[in-house]
Amino acid sequence: MKNDYQLAPGRGLMNQTAYELRMAYLKSMVELDGELDSVNIRLENIQNNIESFIGTVEIPLGLIGPLRFVDGDQSEMVHAAVATTEGALAASMNRGAKAISECGGFKAHVVHQKMLRTPMFTFGQMSEAIAFDQWIKKNFTEIKKVTQKYSNYADLMEISSVIIGKIAHLKFIYSTSDASGQNMTTSCTWHACLWIDEHFQQETEIEILHFVIDGNGASDKKVSFYSMQNGRGTHVISECFLSNEIVEKTLRTTADDMFRSYNHSMAISRMDGMIGYNINVANTIAGIFAATGQDLACIHESSTGILQMEQTSEGLYISLSLPNLVVGTVGGGTHLPAFSKMLELMGCKGIGKVERFSKLIAGFALSLEVSTLAAIVSGQFVRAHQKLGRNKPVSWLLKSDIDLAFISKGMNLFHPQITSFKFRNDSNLENGILMDLTSRVSKKIIGFIEVDLTLADESLIPVLMKSKALGTEVIDGLRFMASNLNVQLSDTLFEHRQYLEYANCEQKEIQVYQALTNLGNRSIPAFYGSKIDEQAEIYLLFMERLEATTMQLFNSENHPEKWTEQLKMNAIQAIHAIHSEFVNEETKGQVPAVVVFDPSKALELYRQFNRLNSKDYEFLNMEEAFQYLDSVLDQWMKEMPMKKSKLTLVHNDFNPRNVGVRMDGRLCMYDWELASFNVPQRDVFEFLAFTLLEDFTTTELESVLKQHFHLMKEWNDTTYSYQDYLDDFKIAGDEFLLTRVSFYLAGSTLVHYPFINRVFAVALKMIQSI
Repeated sequence: MKNDYQLAPGRGLMNQTAYELRMAYLKSMVELDGELDSVNIRLENIQNNIESFIGTVEIPLGLIGPLRFVDGDQSEMVHAAVATTEGALAASMNRGAKAISECGGFKAHVVHQKMLRTPMFTFGQMSEAIAFDQWIKKNFTEIKKVTQKYSNYADLMEISSVIIGKIAHLKFIYSTSDASGQNMTTSCTWHACLWIDEHFQQETEIEILHFVIDGNGASDKKVSFYSMQNGRGTHVISECFLSNEIVEKTLRTTADDMFRSYNHSMAISRMDGMIGYNINVANTIAGIFAATGQDLACIHESSTGILQMEQTSEGLYISLSLPNLVVGTVGGGTHLPAFSKMLELMGCKGIGKVERFSKLIAGFALSLEVSTLAAIVSGQFVRAHQKLGRNKPVSWLLKSDIDLAFISKGMNLFHPQITSFKFRNDSNLENGILMDLTSRVSKKIIGFIEVDLTLADESLIPVLMKSKALGTEVIDGLRFMASNLNVQLSDTLFEHRQYLEYANCEQKEIQVYQALTNLGNRSIPAFYGSKIDEQAEIYLLFMERLEATTMQLFNSENHPEKWTEQLKMNAIQAIHAIHSEFVNEETKGQVPAVVVFDPSKALELYRQFNRLNSKDYEFLNMEEAFQYLDSVLDQWMKEMPMKKSKLTLVHNDFNPRNVGVRMDGRLCMYDWELASFNVPQRDVFEFLAFTLLEDFTTTELESVLKQHFHLMKEWNDTTYSYQDYLDDFKIAGDEFLLTRVSFYLAGSTLVHYPFINRVFAVALKMIQSI
């Protein structure tokens, strides 16, 4: 089952955004007629859906799935979309879907589908109301014939009655096929009432004083015990079994803890008079209702849910009953293009699909239930929802602050006169991993701002403004990621935050670009200046904007085959030129925020990452690899190895995500926020881990390493040997695996990094080769 379960992609391939990759993935999984984002509401399509039309509102859509759905002897991977602005919701639903799918999927059963209308008839005395009730029962067949004239879908199944004094409430109970049926049952019942009013009074001479189409006895858009027990909408039940192993591996808790919390919380729900028992079914109902054109006023009654859980020695049996799911696949807003597309995505568009639609909603709701309960009992819930970012100081940078004077002042190394600028809004440029994580926990402007400048001679200059997050904010982002993996890991990461590579990252990158520009280095994007305001927490770089159309290689981390032997050597020579500049102490003084990286201060953190990954990646059959890394940590705990190469400024994130090749063949190295002082082998090892193919030979590796060794001999001691070089290459490789690849591996369980398994395998093979 693990082989055919895939996460929807996160970060894009070369020249593709994550959005484009996600859409490509979706098209590969589900056949859709046209583009999801090409639909618009036309006025002629909504004449019966809205009055006083003034426009539309947008709600972001999140892709949920795949989720394994077992229906009889058929099994398939299904998807849904949720419309929501609640952060962490889609991620939690996907985690639950992953856990359920890994355990064989969910099953579902529809008990019945009903829709009610309850007209109220008032009489002069109770005896008349009782006589009326008896007459209704005797004339049911005739009343049903009347209702059949006004709908092809509404089938009147029974009329039950409730007599309260001289008032008679008639519960018209229909089956409405694929429509939710609220409008059609209203019409059918109204005409039935007119027929009753006429014929009852003719036949009995009893006067009906008043009647209304609904006397509030249908629980229409209301939560009631009657609806829960007798049905209104579709009554659907979903079930799954979660093994102990998957609960621990994917949900990051234990079956014991989940069941204990469920069991102990039942009493208070009964004491408080809660109708039903569930964790947060309403989130799923609201998200899918808003995405598929359902009646939003029915969200709360449809969210009545009864979660049932039983513990066995193997794991947890879990079921979810939704007795009042008011949904339809025809009628209402389902015909509008965007909603129709979402139903199509679920395989629930049109006639004959309401049972499937109900079952899928129940399955996705079950996914969120198990994930949220697991998050609550493990402590992940509060960490995923807490505001890790601080409140906004008065002087935070706003986009409205960026004007011509602001740009001209910030671009202090750019001398031509700037006459105007405009923001570029059609960008495909994505923030890097750290900026993406940080933007989830801070409301500041973090990441890339693209502007096009016009100069006095009317020439255009494409500029990239990079707004840096504070190192503390980057740690918050990493904690957010870690909290979704393991609460203890998140806490340990915070405890060791000052020893990680992310400290002062907002200052490091600016200082490195300034220093390299002063040294005349041409292997970086043109640096135009910076804007620093410590009080306002503004750390902003202005630089040349690189674009795929002007680069020979750009964002090529998933294409090692494009890095020829010559290009690889060109990259190593280019970074060596920078290494050579920063061997001496005077040049190092130009980057005061950069420090020596010492992994010995956070060994417990790296051990937790390694052990977590060893469980998550058991299916790779790489137990020996994780055992090797554990043995390295054991050795480092006793004594850190001594490095023999001179320390210098290293990029520390030197891979094809941050290294491009211009059309003229020149290397271009960017994103220096993780720069540190270390042995040069650290950059070379990481670069080769990304650019060597998995079937590389020892001869191929040795050829590159010997060339680099001869370059380094120029400024190392005369006694410096090739074995010294290889020893440091291995230490650098171990550091890369434990301090960087471990982070990638852990994060890839949440956000798909296509390159990580290959990079892990190549890195291990390089260490074995030497």
